[in-house]
Amino acid sequence: MLRRVLVAALGVAVAVGLPQEPAPLEFTSVSAWCDFHCSPYTVQRDVECGRCGDGRALKEAAPIDFISCQAANLSVQLSIGTEGMSFASFLDDFTAAVDSMVNGDNPVLGACHLAALAPTTAPTHPAAVVPTLVKITRCDHEVDCFPRIKAILGDDTFLRLISRSNGVDDGSTVVLVHTNSTQAAALNALDCTFRVLPLPPLMKLGPFARSVGAVVTSAPAMEIGFLRAVTPEALADLNAQLAVATGINNLLSLLTPTSAYVTSLGNFQVWSRVVIFLSSQDAVLFLTAYSPVRHYSEPMPPILRRLDAQANIVVGVAEAQSRGITGNNVTVGITDTGLYLDHDQFDQPGARPFGRIVPTNRKVVSYEAYGDKWDQSETVTCGHGTHVAGILLGSSLSKAQPDLGIARSAKVAFMDIGTQSPACANVAGINCPVSLQTPSDVGDLLRNQVRAGAKIFSFSWGTDGDDYSQQARDLDAYVYANPETLIVVAVGNAGDEGPRSISSPAGAKNVLSVGASMNTVASLAATLDCPAIFNPNSVASFSSIGPTSDGRLKPDLVVPGQILTSAQSLASGTTTKTAQVCPLQGTSQATPVAAGMAVLVYEWLRDGWWKAGTYDPSFGLASIPASLIKALLVHSSGGLKKRIGPLKGLVTCQFVEQTATDLAYPDANQGYGLPQLSNIAAFGTTTPKVFFLPNNTMAPPTVRHGGLHTYSFTVRPAQTFRVTLVWTDPPGSVAATKQLQNNLDLSVVIPGNAAAVFYPISTRTGPDSVNNVEVVDVSYDALAKLQPGASGPITVQAQIKGTSVLVTSSQAYSLVASSSADDASIPSAGSSGAAPASGNGGTPLSGQQSAATTGFEWKTWMTIVVGVVGAVIVALFLALVCRQQRAPASAAFVRTTTPREMAGYPRAMPQPLMQAPPERCPFCPFVSPDPARLVHHVENVHPEV
Repeated sequence: MLRRVLVAALGVAVAVGLPQEPAPLEFTSVSAWCDFHCSPYTVQRDVECGRCGDGRALKEAAPIDFISCQAANLSVQLSIGTEGMSFASFLDDFTAAVDSMVNGDNPVLGACHLAALAPTTAPTHPAAVVPTLVKITRCDHEVDCFPRIKAILGDDTFLRLISRSNGVDDGSTVVLVHTNSTQAAALNALDCTFRVLPLPPLMKLGPFARSVGAVVTSAPAMEIGFLRAVTPEALADLNAQLAVATGINNLLSLLTPTSAYVTSLGNFQVWSRVVIFLSSQDAVLFLTAYSPVRHYSEPMPPILRRLDAQANIVVGVAEAQSRGITGNNVTVGITDTGLYLDHDQFDQPGARPFGRIVPTNRKVVSYEAYGDKWDQSETVTCGHGTHVAGILLGSSLSKAQPDLGIARSAKVAFMDIGTQSPACANVAGINCPVSLQTPSDVGDLLRNQVRAGAKIFSFSWGTDGDDYSQQARDLDAYVYANPETLIVVAVGNAGDEGPRSISSPAGAKNVLSVGASMNTVASLAATLDCPAIFNPNSVASFSSIGPTSDGRLKPDLVVPGQILTSAQSLASGTTTKTAQVCPLQGTSQATPVAAGMAVLVYEWLRDGWWKAGTYDPSFGLASIPASLIKALLVHSSGGLKKRIGPLKGLVTCQFVEQTATDLAYPDANQGYGLPQLSNIAAFGTTTPKVFFLPNNTMAPPTVRHGGLHTYSFTVRPAQTFRVTLVWTDPPGSVAATKQLQNNLDLSVVIPGNAAAVFYPISTRTGPDSVNNVEVVDVSYDALAKLQPGASGPITVQAQIKGTSVLVTSSQAYSLVASSSADDASIPSAGSSGAAPASGNGGTPLSGQQSAATTGFEWKTWMTIVVGVVGAVIVALFLALVCRQQRAPASAAFVRTTTPREMAGYPRAMPQPLMQAPPERCPFCPFVSPDPARLVHHVENVHPEV
């Protein structure tokens, strides 16, 4: 009777006679529907619950026991109130629980676990590869255990450091590996391992802890990451088991080949069952709150629309540009909503480069239509991708307009990841969201741009929530494997939410993360004369704030992003020639400014400008690691004074001054502050402003575990000595609460004075064990206080110590100092455990020494053979070049499977909208073939739209 009444009341015919849902839920029975909607764990009780019987009358919901620990003060309960469930302290509580697991008396076993699951070391299927924790027996030579672990795991070794001990009496060194049962048994048999067991279910929730909001009215949609690609059979089996546990069919749907999606659930108790069940599966690697990709441009209050846009003046690139350093022969990868190819800043003769690479093009060398071939905007014109590209590298084809780009001579390899629903696209007066989605594989994301020659990339987008998402980890891995790849990323516009609002992938260690500062304000004075705040020494109100969830300092730096004028796209689908411009603001706009600076630094290094302030390719760097460009930009930066408060309501100068906050340096608002190219680049002089490694005579220096590198410098009266260390760190783990893998420590000392030790400004009082960017600043006056009687130059030493280099045999680094090195002491591997800074490990042998040592003597006939072989090689090379020039430009371009094509997977999978057909929600992964159901979904799930 109840079944018929419910269906009749809702006027909906459904397969099992259940009420129509705003989310795509299919219940196994009417009882399951009632249990879900009429429970005290549902914030918004359904109006039909009265039909479910008196047994389900609303009552107070008891807290959900979620994490249980041996130490009662670490246990976590989730309470539900009238506004929803509070997760305000969940990240801190979760971190404390995990730390007790890996560092407690009985590490990684039983200290804490999900409350509904007892701690277990139950064996898995012998052939199954599962994430596994290995705790190293604490000792002062733990490093010796790592080669033995790698030997067991074989060539395809996955090894991530979860935590590290001090080797004596504190902490635990725990690593995450992927093993089958045979490998796990072999690891357990090693005399250097203390314990080996599958990754505890609780630790798979690290990404969720980093991503969940403070208070949620319904349990967030979830993304579930798997160790391997998920087969249709495996997905069906998991759904069958979930149906038994929750009464809901088909909760899981495929998101990517290695991840699945669970829609938002209004019942928190059911959600907790889903989370606990999935985290207990061996094949599951992590769970996180789902977050769509979005760009970071902000609407502008009318009071600010008159700010000028002279960002090049603020960041000190004018002199370099006047010398001709403008991005010559540099291709940049930009991935964004689209690019309006008919804008004067990008226009060029010839066919449009869709799906091919044309290196000879004036401006756009390739265009990958992963989304489509247009730049859409929420407001029809002023598309995001066209705007950020103009800031970075715009240059006028007609020469009738000014060049907009910081690196105006650079070219772009563009990837379009934006789409817009045809239902609202190009409709004036309607805000029509542009949906973004990137390939799940970072290799696919970067591949064609790399083939087009790009080594510097600009990403003005990201996902909110988890600052070290799978994509952030994968970018760290890509840069570590390709150390010349520099990726510049916007930190997001969530500054109003306070600390820990860094987006992903800006939370990655090896990218350059960019926040937004103010621009120049000359044209603002007529509207609002408030120069004490509206000036380049202030951080923008919307710029996201660090630190990251594991305490790293982000953003790395800030550049102008509040009101920049750049290229304006026209309505999508049009090809009208235009030179119009429009203003936008956000960390999206700051990011191409920083990327443009990186391009200029790259050219400055490549063409030998750094040596004597003139173009001299003989001193050019053939290989330029991303860590060096990052180190130079950080080194050039200086502190800002204020952070602007939220600009809401009636904005007056008094209001702005009262709500602005003072800044420390460095801090989580600005990182290392505002970079100035003029602080590092000298022109027309033989005296460089900075000393740096690597350079054209020395390869990247590398240090091993326990090694020590020392560089001597002279500091003169009235000078401040600054030294900056950056290294590209191996990728971390989404399951870890600390992401740094190899820990190098930078300090400045006065030789012979044990008390004279200066630590990084990020810590001040001791070594920095969290960041892979370290800066030491020390003034002459501070040195003189520790050097009695000093009146002239003081000699100092910058020391780089390989404090913990465990997961790799050595760690390369880049170093920048504000004066020339007097001497460098870099021990050989045999003397200190330090890897040599040069490739040969010491001073090269002379020709006579080499011959005497090896017994080898060069013969005349060898010269003839080498000459003939060389001529053949040159001929083959020239033939290959000619053939490539005659070959179609698309030969090197590889098509990436688009989201529309991905829909061919078994069972249509809900995924973030790419090509938005009428049956797909433009705001989340929900898909329905029924238009009425889609409208119902939008009205109920996205009422704010």
